[in-house]
Formats: sequence, structure tokens, C-alpha cells
Amino acid sequence: MKRLLVAIALLASGFLAGYYAGRRSSALPGPTKQAAQAPLTPIRPSPLKATFRIPGSVQLPEGNPKIRCDFQDPPDATGFATATITNLADRSYSVDYHIYGYDSEARRVSEAEDEFVIGRRESVVRKILFVSQAPVSRREFGTTFSVQMALKE
Repeated sequence: MKRLLVAIALLASGFLAGYYAGRRSSALPGPTKQAAQAPLTPIRPSPLKATFRIPGSVQLPEGNPKIRCDFQDPPDATGFATATITNLADRSYSVDYHIYGYDSEARRVSEAEDEFVIGRRESVVRKILFVSQAPVSRREFGTTFSVQMALKE
């Protein structure tokens, strides 16, 4: 019985020493600890960007287009504009984009955002709501527009 108590005491002190050593070593700086503490969140690709006027169209990315956005008419009095988004690639995407409207003095006066899924080689008509930052009395949505788009497979 005495041997059993001695064995349990030695085992418990071994666990206690291991726990203490593990806690102390995590506080020490080192290259392996820094590498292990690197963030696990994936790096998101930067959005595709382009500038355009309405009516007009834009292809993204500019060098190797995967998506084309066509705008026929500027936003109406309520802020809605119609866009035709065409997938030029042979794969489906989740499309997430923001459009910013700028006045002739390069001030941002409106913005819109939308998100949807588009199939390969598909065209989708979207009704986009622009929110104007200008006073209601002179509601304007911009003369030049900038789009920032992210494509996820």
C-alpha cells in the first residue's frame, strides 16, 4: 500500500513538473513559437477595381477579363440602376461588389452594393440601389463610378 502511495505521489509530481515546464516555455520567445502563433485566417485577395461612366461598361480584371458589367442608364430618381453582369469564364463565381459614385469635383456622393452567384458563361440582370449622400433637394448619384469586386469560386 505504501508503494502505491509513493508511485501516485511520484506520478502526480511528474505531471505537475511537466505542466509547469510547458507553461513556462510558452512564455519564452522563439522562432518556433512565433511561427505557431501566426494567424490562421486566410489572406483575402484584393478586390478587382475599375472606373467607368454610365452609360458604359467595364471588364474585370482589365488584363484577363472574367466579368463584364454593362450599365445602360444612370440611377433613376429613386436611386435604382439596372446592370447586366456577364460571366466570361467557364466557372461559377460568388460575386460581391461595391460601386461608388463621384461628382465632377471627385467627391463621393453615392454608393451601392450587391452580392449574388453567377454561373459559367451566364448573364444576370441586376437592379442596384444607389444611396445618395447628397441632400434630398439636389439628389445626385455621380458622373463617374468606381467598382470594387471580389470573385469567390
